[in-house]
Amino acid sequence: MNELLPQRSAETTHTSPQPSKEENTWAIILHLSVFSFYCFPILGLVAPLTIWLIKRDESAYLDAHGKILLNWMLSMVIYFAACIILCLILIGFVLLLAWFVIIIVFPIIAAIKASNGETWPYPMSFRFIS
Repeated sequence: MNELLPQRSAETTHTSPQPSKEENTWAIILHLSVFSFYCFPILGLVAPLTIWLIKRDESAYLDAHGKILLNWMLSMVIYFAACIILCLILIGFVLLLAWFVIIIVFPIIAAIKASNGETWPYPMSFRFIS
């Protein structure tokens, strides 16, 4: 019976090929482009969206990173709105502080993972774009 099962070698354990160096670089830029928000607020939303729209047809790897990032960005807008509302009962101020830490730390982690050729789904992210 074991003869009928395909043998798995170290070469067949990866289901997708490793991304190229250029794809890794674009994925890093994609994740770090959210920091342009601090210079020009609207650019923090437009830059990642533009990069993803241009590069998504060229690479499935970049398409996956773009979807992950955009889902996270939309989720963070929802969390921000909830924090603002919760500021009325004071708990929102603590949550807002945590939100500010998260929007700095998570893109850095994702960029590091992208530099290693990995996709990292952001925690606490709703899935709007699949």
